[in-house]
Amino acid sequence: MGQIQETHPQHNAALSTDYVNIFVQFVAEKGILAKDILVNTGIDPLSINHAPYVNSRQLNQLLSNASDQLNDLNWGLEFGKRLHVGAHGLLGHVSTSAANSLQSLQTYQKFLQIRNQLVSIDYELTPNSVIIIFEVNTETSFQTRPIIDGCVSGLITVMKTKLALKLSDINIQLSYTKPKDIELLNATLGNNMTFSNVRNSVEIPLAALMQHNASANSGVFQLVQQQSEAALSDLKQQHDLPNTINRYLSENPEMLISQESMAKKLNMTSRTLRRHLQQAGFNYQEIQNSVKKNVAIRYLQNTSWSIQEISERLGYSEEVNFSRAFKRWVGMTPSLFRKQSVSGI
Repeated sequence: MGQIQETHPQHNAALSTDYVNIFVQFVAEKGILAKDILVNTGIDPLSINHAPYVNSRQLNQLLSNASDQLNDLNWGLEFGKRLHVGAHGLLGHVSTSAANSLQSLQTYQKFLQIRNQLVSIDYELTPNSVIIIFEVNTETSFQTRPIIDGCVSGLITVMKTKLALKLSDINIQLSYTKPKDIELLNATLGNNMTFSNVRNSVEIPLAALMQHNASANSGVFQLVQQQSEAALSDLKQQHDLPNTINRYLSENPEMLISQESMAKKLNMTSRTLRRHLQQAGFNYQEIQNSVKKNVAIRYLQNTSWSIQEISERLGYSEEVNFSRAFKRWVGMTPSLFRKQSVSGI
């Protein structure tokens, strides 16, 4: 049997739990309980801060819940107003200690991953302005408009405070279509907006970003850079560990490897492995289930093995347990999945 191609489960560290806490407080003021906005995310409302990140699956579920329960696409604008300098943790100190806002932007972009992998930013320099570009890094069925609005609103909240900018100084391009009701958009982001663009961007006068920062401190700025470099290095190492586990499980799909056995193979204790995975927003059982799902799909599509044989190969003592797990993963039984795969449905 050939090796199973490595798969990458959607459980990468996606967002700092600091932002999740701010969001939970935000929705609480709208009468939504933490347990309701966090339903099906696997995030315990009483222990959000036990891990520094939530993973992408948890975040996608959280945003889906928000879409259902807030029932108002303008929530991103309101949430963005809460993303002041202090909300960004270590990167907030970049903003306060950099020589100017352009240096702050360049450093923030370099280290954004240590706080947020839901959105990436880039920028373009023109003779008279800086264009900051936002891209949402998620594949979900819910609207991305609140995420875009939150980013733009958060940026403008910081810039207005630091640079005393007027909304009339800022030009904004948004990728979504123009809403029927744009009063709150205009009040929050100004009137210089265009819609249905190929990208989301904010254009700010270069002269404003080059203004000297009154709180600039080169010593603090260098220290924050060093700490950010270390945090980024740690994050990359944490991502390597789940990929190593995923690769081993994918290459040995018929070996039922417990977390304890995997820890021994990696020369660490089970407790240490669990802690490292948690810090990266991962869970061993979820990684294992993701591999099992992909291998099960491969077996059902490419072999004539019975459902019973496949379930045994994947470590299930009872076929019914495998069938339940498979239905939970893909929404249908193994038999129906195989039938539809054969018929090309």
